[in-house]
Amino acid sequence: MTPRSAVFLFFGILGLLITVGSWFQRSGGLGGLVGSELFVIALPVLLAARRQGLSSSSLGLRWPGGRALCGGALAGLGGFHLVAALVEPIAPLPPTLREDLRRLIVPENGLRPLGIDLTALALVPAVCEELLFRGVLLTSWRRWGPTSAALASAFAFGLFHLDLHKFLPTACLGLLASLLALPARSALPAMAMHATHNALVVCLVRHGHEDSPQLDSPWGLLLTAGAVASLVAGLHLVRQSKALTLAPPPGID
Repeated sequence: MTPRSAVFLFFGILGLLITVGSWFQRSGGLGGLVGSELFVIALPVLLAARRQGLSSSSLGLRWPGGRALCGGALAGLGGFHLVAALVEPIAPLPPTLREDLRRLIVPENGLRPLGIDLTALALVPAVCEELLFRGVLLTSWRRWGPTSAALASAFAFGLFHLDLHKFLPTACLGLLASLLALPARSALPAMAMHATHNALVVCLVRHGHEDSPQLDSPWGLLLTAGAVASLVAGLHLVRQSKALTLAPPPGID
């Protein structure tokens, strides 16, 4: 896909998110969110790929090896705390948005099974959104150079969440996802990072731990040091993975 076609695809899906996606989300909680991810984001990407005859590699679905997937998860662990502690305080979420997130994860009628929440709120968004941003968009925009592609993908990811308070944290996470996807030439490490980040949000909100500890506290310093180590280790694993020499599994080219 050409860079221009990727731009049109992005703004087309953004328009669908504002219109059809908002209808899905108003129609009902978890099911509406999953429907929005599948039918507003993933389906248009797959239809555009089919129309243009794109291979799975052009969608970022090249198999990167288990080491790269572990690296993505480790980077997700580290990036989660660093973004929450260092970036989110710059533009804190309003109480209404925090309450909306809490109600989605902890509904008034009681907690759902954890597996359902992790699938609907962590795995599905990670796969669908990374298919678009680190799959089609980043792959197409690599023609502008890796740095420009990473920054453009991160900016688009922040814009996609349609909230000024969410823009900077999500853009930072998008940049991290690009730094994982580019050396692996695959969106799968970014999906692992994204799913890990979302899973941590689900688990922490379910247990009432929504705020990061103060950075100048002993616990905060320890967490930050561990987060930096996890992030560096994750990036290192991805960069050292033998992504281009491993034989892909059947069905993935």
